[in-house]
Parts: sequence; structure tokens; C-alpha cells
Amino acid sequence: MKYIGGLSLLLIHIGLFLFHMNILAILSLVFLKLIVSGHMTIFVTRTKKAFWIVKLSKPLFIVLISTMIVGYIMTAFELGVAAHGNIVALFVVSYVFIRFLVEDWLRLLYDIFTRVKLPKIENKAHEKI
Repeated sequence: MKYIGGLSLLLIHIGLFLFHMNILAILSLVFLKLIVSGHMTIFVTRTKKAFWIVKLSKPLFIVLISTMIVGYIMTAFELGVAAHGNIVALFVVSYVFIRFLVEDWLRLLYDIFTRVKLPKIENKAHEKI
């Protein structure tokens, strides 16, 4: 089995124990999570600044949003995958969006900390006496 990540496992746990879903509904839950989070990752990784500062090109924006909407409709209304309703689908989209904001914030922090120039420490142990 492929590694699906800790946040996907948390989502599976929420589906099982909070929403009391069957395995087919959980599979469609993970399907929606993978669609939305994959597209949100494109927003995060395309720039070194915060995702909202650099404007996305119109064709890319239309493609990303339309495929997320198609995935949402498929999982909310049982078109090819097991349905789990609008409430659960909105929960998944909200869950992924919050994760997306945290991911972008962590990326910005990493960029700030890697730009800081640390003073060079000289190693005098190898000098000849």
C-alpha cells in the first residue's frame, strides 16, 4: 500500500469515527482530498511569496478551480464514486484549505530562515602550529 500521509489518515479516522462512514464513502472522501490538496499544492509551490500576492494566470486558475468543482460534484452527488453528501464534502474542502494555509505559512517561514546569513565559524583545530 502506498503512503498517503498523516493528514489523510487523520481524515480517514474522522470519516470512520466522527461521520460513521462505510469504506466506499471513505474512499471517495480521500479521492476528494487528493484532488483538492493536489491543486492547492500548485498554488503554494508556484511562487516564493505568499500564494495570494502573485496573480495566477487565468487559464491555469480556470482549470484548477473547475477540476476541484468537478471532484466536489462527483463526491457530493454520487457521480462515479460513493456519495457522502454536501456537509462532508464541504468539511473535506475546509480541512484541505486550512492545511493549505498552514503549508503556505510554513513555506514562508522556511524561506525567511534560509535567507538569514549565519556567521562563518572558523575551525582552528586543523591549523598547523
